[in-house]
Amino acid sequence: MDWILDQRKPRNIVFVSHVGDIVEHYDNRLEWERADGILSRLIDAVPFGLLPGNHDLSPTGDASSYNEHFGPARFDDFAWYGEGYPAGTNNNSYQIFSAGGYRLGPLSLGADDFLILDLQFCPEPDVLAWAKQVLADHPDRHAILVTHGYLDVLARRNIGQPAFGCTAEAGNTEYLFDDLVYPSPNVFLVLSGHQYDTQTMDGEARRADRNIAGRWVYQLVSDFQRRPDGGGGWLRILGFNQELSQLIVRTYSPTFKSYEQDGDSDFRLPYPEPLP
Repeated sequence: MDWILDQRKPRNIVFVSHVGDIVEHYDNRLEWERADGILSRLIDAVPFGLLPGNHDLSPTGDASSYNEHFGPARFDDFAWYGEGYPAGTNNNSYQIFSAGGYRLGPLSLGADDFLILDLQFCPEPDVLAWAKQVLADHPDRHAILVTHGYLDVLARRNIGQPAFGCTAEAGNTEYLFDDLVYPSPNVFLVLSGHQYDTQTMDGEARRADRNIAGRWVYQLVSDFQRRPDGGGGWLRILGFNQELSQLIVRTYSPTFKSYEQDGDSDFRLPYPEPLP
């Protein structure tokens, strides 16, 4: 968090995304208080989105502790916050921001408009219906889906176990692509966590598929939780560079003050294609 706040102006950090599992134990008040104190440092500093992972939810899917600390009332006063779903919760939400282009003093010239869609772990059909409507209501924004569980480390849409809306025995997040990502022409990127290799303790993979409009959708998983020191502070930096027509993905640890150099951690993707 220190690094994000220190670098937000030099690096023009315009948004921060959390892919869920804010705490380890959903019913541990001390963990929630610590998380609240840490993440609240972003309030008034940089727009951010978050969502409940499986560790943030009770076995029955209750998100009361999550909403006690990160409910919609925390964000309603900010122009970048859209709304939460179901009403009165922040279990699922969307935010808007601009990126790319060029900065000239306080102005951003030629920036593209984006929408972040944050969905809870294994969202159920009513959530997908709401999400599809949000995307349809913002056809002029490049859309990024962020959810806790989506890809495994072999780049399959599979989290390995049934849970909530992920009910099939195999390929149990395929429905997220089939029912939401594929039919929504403005979605170009999906970010997730949750999955890691139990042998290497690493959790990085990516794939690309075309959506209904023929645009490429890049899907990434990054999960560092089983690395030494609680994950070593590793985070993903996504840079939108119109001049190079590239989306630049880098993996950095403020703890170790170093970048990862392998192809799963440091790579470039084509800049989002024009909207249909």
